[in-house]
Amino acid sequence: MDEFSLDLGESKEIVVAVIAGIFGIVAAIIKRGGNRGADSPGGPPKNKAPLWLMISVVCALVGAGLLAAENFKFNLDPNEDFNLKDVGAVLCLAGCMLLAIGLVWTLVNFFRLFSSPATPRETERPRPVTRRRTSL
Repeated sequence: MDEFSLDLGESKEIVVAVIAGIFGIVAAIIKRGGNRGADSPGGPPKNKAPLWLMISVVCALVGAGLLAAENFKFNLDPNEDFNLKDVGAVLCLAGCMLLAIGLVWTLVNFFRLFSSPATPRETERPRPVTRRRTSL
């Protein structure tokens, strides 16, 4: 297992295009998801901050796990060239990226969780005003 190497060869452009496509799709989903209003079916928009907080915490934990794997199993040799054939270098790059993104978005989503307005419950919604019939 120590002799494992990641050699992309001529497919580096394809990997970059796939990663850019995934980021583009995620950006489009995030942009589209915030346009629900109170008039939309299903009532007011739900608070998605807890979900995004969990996703960002998982991202930070995966990044920390990758850095731990690089530290304990596949050590990065700083004297060699920094290339994709070295598993330690790939783990170090991916771990640093995921850990940084996870920590930043965890802070953002943590503040979003407590600053977003609470959605009214079914019992707290005002009832429609109806005329009372009086008998004479």
